[in-house]
Amino acid sequence: MVSKIKIIIAEDQTILRKALVAYLQRSSGIEVLGDTSDAKQLLNLIKKQISSIVLLDLNLPVINGLDTIDVIKTRFPQVKLIVLSNSIDSNTLVRLIAIKVNGFISKKDDLETLIEAIHNVNKGIPVFNKIILAQVENGEIKFNKKADAISNREMHFVKEICNGLSNHQISKRLHISESTVNFHKRNIYRKTQSKHAVDLLRFAYKHKLIGL
Repeated sequence: MVSKIKIIIAEDQTILRKALVAYLQRSSGIEVLGDTSDAKQLLNLIKKQISSIVLLDLNLPVINGLDTIDVIKTRFPQVKLIVLSNSIDSNTLVRLIAIKVNGFISKKDDLETLIEAIHNVNKGIPVFNKIILAQVENGEIKFNKKADAISNREMHFVKEICNGLSNHQISKRLHISESTVNFHKRNIYRKTQSKHAVDLLRFAYKHKLIGL
């Protein structure tokens, strides 16, 4: 017997979330493991029972969607992500592509489109809706800037690392734990393909993230 595609839904609008749960549960080959309106609860759900795919609203409370994606990609790299949103700007979309989100579905798309997207993403086929594909074809959106993967929050860490500060010094300066510094540092090194601070310094200078 073919195993079902296991889904977790993270959406802050209760009516929409429950409607998605009900619809997907009735769909052939799909099993909804859980649903939540909160990013922290989402991470706990994934930890308890690893899903095949997470449907993720970008505007979740507590932790924003992009930061949540960073955490999921680091801690649970096998989980595929489909972003749900009413609209999206070019800069955000570039970042989503850079951090290897598996698909984007507009909340204005029909349910059949969502089902097809889930099955395609499960097969390893990236899915982006027609509006976004048109923007790409017209040259309005480009995905060739590695630096776009660095979030505004991570820029603080990039500058401190390039200044030669240790994890302990950064934690004191930014008033966070050393484990949090280490978490962001790993993410930054992964995104920039850096092995150490010197690699990161070269990357930051090349992409004009800092000046020398």
